[in-house]
Amino acid sequence: MAKGINTQVAVIVLVLVSVFAISQVGKKNVEADYVDILMDNQGKDIGSKEEGTIIMMTKIDLNNIFINPSQRLRYVVLFSSAVLDGFGIKYNFIGSTLEAGLPLIKGETISILDGNMHQIGYTYKKDVGQELYLDGVKIASGMFTGVKETVPIGMVVLDADEEVIKAESELLYVDRALNEGEIMEIFNNAK
Repeated sequence: MAKGINTQVAVIVLVLVSVFAISQVGKKNVEADYVDILMDNQGKDIGSKEEGTIIMMTKIDLNNIFINPSQRLRYVVLFSSAVLDGFGIKYNFIGSTLEAGLPLIKGETISILDGNMHQIGYTYKKDVGQELYLDGVKIASGMFTGVKETVPIGMVVLDADEEVIKAESELLYVDRALNEGEIMEIFNNAK
C-alpha cells in the first residue's frame, strides 16, 4: 500500500514539473542581468604591489552610459589594475558605496554620480594599511594585504557584461603612501 502511494506521489510531482516546464517554454527570464561599466585607465597603473597612492579626479555622467533596459548597473569600475590581480577602485551602484583595495574596504553610503567633479584618493602599504578618500576626506580604512579574496565554496559568481567608457577623469599615481594632510592638500590645489 505504501509503495503504491509513493509511486502516485512521484507521478504527480513528475506531471507538475512537466506542466511547469512546458508553461515556461518561450518565456524570457524577467530577472535583470547585471552590468559593470569600466572607466578607461588611460594606460596608467600602479607601479608597486607594496606601497603607493592613487589620486583621480573624475566626473561620471550617467547620461553618457547606455545600458540595455533588461540590465541593471552593478559597478562603475573607476580603476582596475593589471599589475595587482583583483585590485581596483569602484562605485557600487546598488549599495551607493565607494569600494577599493585588497581586501575590500567600503565607504559610507554616498553618491558620486551627481555630475560633479570628485577627487578619489586611495593609499596603501602592504601589511600596514589602506585608506580611501573622497574629496580630501577619509571615508574608509583597513589592513592592506595585497591578496585577492577567494570566493567561498558553494557560492556562484556570475560573469557580468562589461562596457569600457571614456569619462572626464585624471589619474595620478605616487609610489608611496601619502598621508591624510597630503591628500587634502592635493584636493585643495585641484579646486
